[in-house]
Amino acid sequence: MGKMLGRIRTQLDLYDLDPDETITPRPVHVLREAVRGANIVGQAARYESMAPVLPGLYAELHTAAHTWTGTDRDDAWGLLAEAYRCAHPVGIAAGYPVSR
Repeated sequence: MGKMLGRIRTQLDLYDLDPDETITPRPVHVLREAVRGANIVGQAARYESMAPVLPGLYAELHTAAHTWTGTDRDDAWGLLAEAYRCAHPVGIAAGYPVSR
């Protein structure tokens, strides 16, 4: 899971950069289901199953949040925040300390 954590961390570090415009985000309802699915897997403490999904999901949501308009853009920002939260228990399970 160490390599996957590196990919997650890289995506988290890109939060304030321009999006990758080569990415075409899936529709908002599909992204909502993807985030919901990641949360369900995380709540079941199946972090090794969730970790591989997060980097691509982050990149897709980041692009959507920066390029979409209207309520889809608002939804994308909310989903990105929710998806970012998924990394927290993954990091803790991998032994990363909680920041204070």
